[in-house]
Amino acid sequence: TFSLLDEISFVAIFNKVKESTNYLFLALILSAIVLTPAILARSFYDMSYSMQMRDPVVLLEGPLYTGWFSQLGCALWFVSVGFCFLSLQLISKDHPMPRMRSFLIYSLALTTFLGADDMFLLHDEILPYLGIKENLIALGYFLAVVGYLLLYFKVILKTQYIVLGLAFFFLGLSLSLDRLPGQKIFTPGAWQSVLIEDGAKMIGIILWAIYFYSVAKLTLKKKTMLKYLGLKNRPMLMPESQNQKKSKLPNTPHREN
Repeated sequence: TFSLLDEISFVAIFNKVKESTNYLFLALILSAIVLTPAILARSFYDMSYSMQMRDPVVLLEGPLYTGWFSQLGCALWFVSVGFCFLSLQLISKDHPMPRMRSFLIYSLALTTFLGADDMFLLHDEILPYLGIKENLIALGYFLAVVGYLLLYFKVILKTQYIVLGLAFFFLGLSLSLDRLPGQKIFTPGAWQSVLIEDGAKMIGIILWAIYFYSVAKLTLKKKTMLKYLGLKNRPMLMPESQNQKKSKLPNTPHREN
């Protein structure tokens, strides 16, 4: 029976702290990874903590809706990262689809980079500032996507690949419009240009998140996975506990009539 006093006793809390040690250590490491760049930037480049840490709307003294569309897109990228990470944690090494784990690792890395690029303007500002030309950045994206599709096309065909294909289409459309001179289509900065470019990117991000939601859902449902793999007619292995129970049943002696 549940007892609140037992759950909040000193021994119970001490045991819970011991159980949480790995998670607390992980939180400490991640916090250090996030805070260290801010401290170094303040120490060596005189970048104030206020400029680094406060909300852009507050710093710019703009209206509350400033940049909400872009921030929502960044959040959705990392929702997809969460789906990839969850799927990777749930899937076993002896999964019936051998390349599923490496597919999820590649997907996790690719999605994390795309989200970081969108959030920190890697291909727009940081990488060109470091001397990496835009053509090389575009080539890197192209090779990463082509490699992804070539390596895992068999895995992708077992998933909701139409959703992934549409995500690539809209993201590619947005990237293409971003690289074209604005005056070829619309006046630079015109609402049509902004709506089509950023709207296409948002649709692509939403489709990307939905696709990896479907992948996570697939890993959670073993029967569904077996159906996608064409293994639905194979006999399911009986859980070990049931086998043990079955083996413990006494043998009924055969009576002769």
